[in-house]
Order: sequence, then structure tokens, then C-alpha cells
Amino acid sequence: MLSTRSKVSTSTHAVKLTIPARPEYITLGRLALTGISRLRDGFSAELLGDLKLALTEACTNSVRHAYAEGGGTVEIVYQLYPDRLEVVVVDQGEGFAPGATARTS
Repeated sequence: MLSTRSKVSTSTHAVKLTIPARPEYITLGRLALTGISRLRDGFSAELLGDLKLALTEACTNSVRHAYAEGGGTVEIVYQLYPDRLEVVVVDQGEGFAPGATARTS
């Protein structure tokens, strides 16, 4: 479990979004990223696109591989610092063994 309370200083802003581990909810993470990025100047359209792609890939991996029986959640933590934005994707799933078949739904 990821706890950001002890790691967040007064000079940062943190947002934690918990979504069901289902593909249709990944868009919420992308929308939150877009909104949070607008709090700082310097995020070009190209950079924001790259960040959204990375977030989508990380969330998709959690959705596909973390919970073999379905269900579960994915947490996305956005930490906005004066000089950077950190995005962490966390799940509590089992993961997968190399060569295993991923869940498709």
C-alpha cells in the first residue's frame, strides 16, 4: 500500500485517485492528469501526450495483470512539486508469471 502523507511536504500538492481495475476507468486517470498539469506552466501538448501515454500503459498493465480473477483497484497518485510532476500507479494484485496469459476483459 502506498501512503503519501508522510512523504508530501508543504511545498507539494498530492492527489490520489482510486479506480476499479477495469479498462473503462483509465480515462479518469488521464483526465485528472490533464487537470493537474494545468496548475503549472511548462507542459507542452507533446509532453502532456507523452505523460498520458505512460500513465495509460502503467494502468493498463495493472488492469491486465494484477488481478487474475478480475476486480481489484488501481491507485494513481499525482504529486505536483514546484519543479516536477510525479505520477505513481499502484495495485495490490498478484502480478503475473513470465509466459502466463493475461486477462483480456
